Amino acid sequence: MARPVNPYVAGAPLRSREGFFGRRDVLAWVERELRNPTTNALVLTGPRRIGKTSILLQLQRALPADAFLPVYFDLQDQAARPLAQVLADLADVVAERVGLEAPSPDAFDDQGRFFRDVFLPQVYAALGPRRLVVLLDEFDVLDREETAPLPETAAVRALFPFLRRMIAEDPRTAFLFAVGRRPEDLSLDFLATFKTSLVREVWVLDRESAEELVRQAERNGTLRFTDRAVVRILGLTNCHPYFTQLLCQRIWERAYRDNPRVPPSIDGEAVEAAVPDALRTGEQAILWLWNGLSPEEKIYAAGLAALSSEGEEVPEERVIHLLASHATRLHTREVEEAPRRLVRRRVLEEVGERRHRFTIDLFRRWVRANRPVREVKDELDRVEPRAEQLYRQGRRAFEQRRWEAAVRYFRRALAVHPAHFRARLYLGEALLELGRVEVALAELERAYELDPDEAKFALARAKARAVRAAPTLLVDHRRRRVYLGDREIRLSPLEFSILALLAQRAGRPVPKEEILQTLRAQGRSNPSIDAAVYRLRKKLGDSARNPTYLETRRGEGYVLHNATYVP
Repeated sequence: MARPVNPYVAGAPLRSREGFFGRRDVLAWVERELRNPTTNALVLTGPRRIGKTSILLQLQRALPADAFLPVYFDLQDQAARPLAQVLADLADVVAERVGLEAPSPDAFDDQGRFFRDVFLPQVYAALGPRRLVVLLDEFDVLDREETAPLPETAAVRALFPFLRRMIAEDPRTAFLFAVGRRPEDLSLDFLATFKTSLVREVWVLDRESAEELVRQAERNGTLRFTDRAVVRILGLTNCHPYFTQLLCQRIWERAYRDNPRVPPSIDGEAVEAAVPDALRTGEQAILWLWNGLSPEEKIYAAGLAALSSEGEEVPEERVIHLLASHATRLHTREVEEAPRRLVRRRVLEEVGERRHRFTIDLFRRWVRANRPVREVKDELDRVEPRAEQLYRQGRRAFEQRRWEAAVRYFRRALAVHPAHFRARLYLGEALLELGRVEVALAELERAYELDPDEAKFALARAKARAVRAAPTLLVDHRRRRVYLGDREIRLSPLEFSILALLAQRAGRPVPKEEILQTLRAQGRSNPSIDAAVYRLRKKLGDSARNPTYLETRRGEGYVLHNATYVP
């Protein structure tokens, strides 16, 4: 017998009526407003994964064909392309829907003149009384900072003035924009484009539609839900369409793992058992939601998730106290303001004065399990992209043991973003490797003030080095004498020759082969370098594992630190 079909669709936009629930109020609003000939720009806003794309695709099907010709067009990956190419692609889609032959792409220009003055009149003639409605999905991908400069003809720059002119001068075409952010979070170009537009927010499904979504499997005869199970599902998802589909999809798959002969019955325990599977399966989509948050918002959300249980409201001061206990660098004005922004984004809801809880408990559970505060706190270092880029260059130099280059990069990162904790920490570490102990101590103490837990080991190592590094090793080549502070160290001729060679290049590695060649040139036929280095360390009171003076660097040779050489 063929395996039944799982009716739940998580993540994929819904093109057909099957599987699409609710939103009747949104579809009716769009149709009603578009019937007004003076309204030619509408905006649907809402957070990621709330179903805006599905609504646009449903409008292609649901808007009355005798009054409208809706055309869906996705702007994803279009920002860097020339406006002429974007308009040529849009014209292809429109022409196919109208039944016209698509113009040659070479006919289009970056000012939109051909599209507006030649192509659209042909479309209007073919449509008669019907109105062209362009459904522009992912419109806010154009509202972004480019890492590389783009020409003025790129869509990210040229599409805004083109659309503003169309909206102002041509009422026969209407535009419906789907935007993943609230209008107040968008740039001035966006606000100028939308200044005459009507805006409607898309949020979770109404309770009746969400329950209808859950009970899809009952209609196709594959599952039976207890009332308690339905309440549990909607309590975990808050009627969010994506999370409800995701959880129900995993409930169905778990129920059919053993190929039951009769439709399984789902109770509250079965719902709870499917939650870990839902979070694993939906992780990429959840990550997409998470990555849409700012660094400060991620930090606050991680703190709230650590403190809260399902449906629990937590005062802001408790969250801030928790974050500050992890690291003082997390107690910033921007982090304190994050809950207001998270409420606007619908990630949190305010349930009392400065008291918040997560709007969707599945998301809270994922944050708590996968984004603990100790991992998320470094998000603050990424506030300034240029500083983060310099820091990463410094880390590469640090890992290659190019200490001076690392110091330069870390200092430049701190000049851009003085609160970059990792740049400060690794600057101290690199300075310590260079033997500049006092400066390293100052940087590491500043890092410790920002985050004691992360900086304590590096600071302790620097303090230990500072204590041990107090005596300076003086190598007087002319007199063939060695002093450690005020104390003279007696060395054999072989030991002195090795130490003098290293002292001439203090702070830099000297390969063992080069030492051997130098000693042979001095008439020593088969000197034992390893034994001489071992004796040198004993006389200097040094340690091979944690050296103050004589370091063995694997693959490079020996390095002498804290030494002064007198030729």
